[in-house]
Amino acid sequence: MTSARTPRFSVPLALPWLCVLCAAFLLPGLVDHDPWKADDAIGFGIAFEALNGQWLVPTLAGEPYPEASPLYFWVAAILAKLASAVLPLHAGARLASGAFAAIAIVCTGLAAREFFGSAAANTASLILIGCIGLLLHAHSMTAEIALLAALAAVFLGIAFAARRPGLGGALAGGGSGAMFLAKGFAPAVAALLIVAILTLALPGMRRRAGRFWIVLAVVLLPCVSVWPFTLYYAAPERLAGWWMHSNLVNLPGTSSAPFVSQILSYLRLLGWFAWPALPLALWSLWIYRHRLTHPGIALPVAGFGVLLVMLGFGRDAREVTALPLLLPLSLLGAAAVGELRRGAANALDWFSMMTFSLFALALWVGYAAMLTGFPAELANRFATLEPGFTAEFSPLAFGMAIVFSAMWVVLVTGTGRSTYRGVTHWAAGMTLAWGLLVALWLPWVDYGKSYRRMSAALAPYVKTKACVSSRNLGEPQRASLHYFIGLVTRRADVNPVECPLLLVQGSVSDDTGNPGRGWDLVWQGNRPGDRVERYRLYRRNQTF
Repeated sequence: MTSARTPRFSVPLALPWLCVLCAAFLLPGLVDHDPWKADDAIGFGIAFEALNGQWLVPTLAGEPYPEASPLYFWVAAILAKLASAVLPLHAGARLASGAFAAIAIVCTGLAAREFFGSAAANTASLILIGCIGLLLHAHSMTAEIALLAALAAVFLGIAFAARRPGLGGALAGGGSGAMFLAKGFAPAVAALLIVAILTLALPGMRRRAGRFWIVLAVVLLPCVSVWPFTLYYAAPERLAGWWMHSNLVNLPGTSSAPFVSQILSYLRLLGWFAWPALPLALWSLWIYRHRLTHPGIALPVAGFGVLLVMLGFGRDAREVTALPLLLPLSLLGAAAVGELRRGAANALDWFSMMTFSLFALALWVGYAAMLTGFPAELANRFATLEPGFTAEFSPLAFGMAIVFSAMWVVLVTGTGRSTYRGVTHWAAGMTLAWGLLVALWLPWVDYGKSYRRMSAALAPYVKTKACVSSRNLGEPQRASLHYFIGLVTRRADVNPVECPLLLVQGSVSDDTGNPGRGWDLVWQGNRPGDRVERYRLYRRNQTF
């Protein structure tokens, strides 16, 4: 900004260390666990079908999956194939999430740099890394992380609109097209509306908007036409199904919840999901309330408003669908971190250091209990939650945990006092918590969240090519059974079929899926420690 209210930026974290922090945040947890319920397993199930030849139509466990758009699953399948020599398919596919999250972080930082300078770039990236809502979804196979990256490219294109309209138009057009390929029509329209508001309403951008829009249109057109036209000529009924499920459901009146109720649900969710971006963004709005037409303020404000309205018309509010809201909040929050009052900055810094230091200590104590059995009460608790799990010492994982802990100690003791310490320490603390959780606890978590053992227990009772129908079987379970043991069931819920075997998903206490006389229960099981789900396999009795 050019007024007396220009942010007093000092470098919050040098670029090389910021790159190290980003890598430490993104890489752990991508390649070292099975697909987990629910979005992770569904995402990999669709990518797995692409590897088996279903590139054109998103497919899950042998059936078209019209809710999905293809971009994320194309990238995941390609990376899985490229990395198959050294990584399991599911691990290679999950690299797509890390790649898209990295794009989002970089583009957000570059947009902040264009508006406010180099220090703001580091600040915006740190705020986005520190958002609680990003953590799990950046390490899960879900199309929303591709949507986040595409939106970040659109924001960067808008930031370049006044100074480099050609590059800005290419980024905005490519990002809008990628949003279409990632989640359908509504997000792309929202992106174009944001672009229109900024480039047509702000004088500084309006002067060169003609070239910007021409380039945008040239780049956008093939992105939104090639795949739908190809799908139309190959399987027009699949295109119609995709259009209905991925686009028409976002029109006004199609949500199961009223618009205002949806908006309020997302605003309540952001209270923790967007921490610390939300309070920092509100502070920026207050500081620069008289300069709302500055592009660096107007872009995130308009972006947040348009995205929130779009989500209000969507289906029921979910955490993962709120991911795009983190982007404008992080960009806006970076504008006024340098203007934080000393008390607020120190409070955030103290809260960050205390919270994550205590959390790290708890993770180490829990790890010691799993490994040594002491303290006995805590060790018994872990054994009760995941019966059958045996902890084993891994020198590599232990060394990784030591490195993360040492880096945390060096950072909190070596960072000079500034208004940026709180943001830096929060982002580093999120990285520490995730790194320790992956290094020390991941085998225990994976043991309970993976369907690998349950699938292996079921395998002797079914044949891969056998006719097996299913009832109430969820999408994550169908995807997991297909991947782990090659079982593709025929859903009796959709099309009644006559198969000699019937797999029913229910609960421990609920056996309402029992087909009754003429069927024998031959197997039942569940994931270790799962006290809710129960799977039962029935065989038709030939005497009936």
